[in-house]
Amino acid sequence: IQDGKPAEIDGELSYNALRSTLGSKLESENFPQGDCNSQLALAWALFAKEAPRTEENLRFIQESYPLVKQYALYYVFAKDAEGEAYWNEEMSLLREPCLEHSRAHVELLPVINSSYNGYNLWSSVFASQAFYEMAPVALALGDKEGAEIFRQYDQKMVQGVHEHLTTDYDGLTIYAE
Repeated sequence: IQDGKPAEIDGELSYNALRSTLGSKLESENFPQGDCNSQLALAWALFAKEAPRTEENLRFIQESYPLVKQYALYYVFAKDAEGEAYWNEEMSLLREPCLEHSRAHVELLPVINSSYNGYNLWSSVFASQAFYEMAPVALALGDKEGAEIFRQYDQKMVQGVHEHLTTDYDGLTIYAE
């Protein structure tokens, strides 16, 4: 930032996830966190939409899409160890099984059992936005069915957020957290 405005910097910054050890294990055995999947899918979708159309980038997008799609939709269709679904059809929201709360941290280190299992604005907005951004990328890659799934769950989550994660305060509707 220069003079309060974003400055352009020549060069390229990238991360080659195909060379990482990320693998395909979707849920931590002890701390499943759906918002992490959503953040990964959102970042990937934004990259897929905005990255220079080099041969390497296009190959990366094409090859990584199936894994990213799996990450993005995992909590929509999966169940936890007790058999409870993460997706709540009635509320149109994803349950965040292990939301870490900043107020529960001591000296920046997480405290045991400092997480919450429930529905929250943070996780819901990331999931909805990831679905919204993934839909046109899926369509561009020829995955019409995936694009429709992303579009439908984005719309459902927007509705769920407005119905279940807002409250009235002094005559105004605000987001509840």
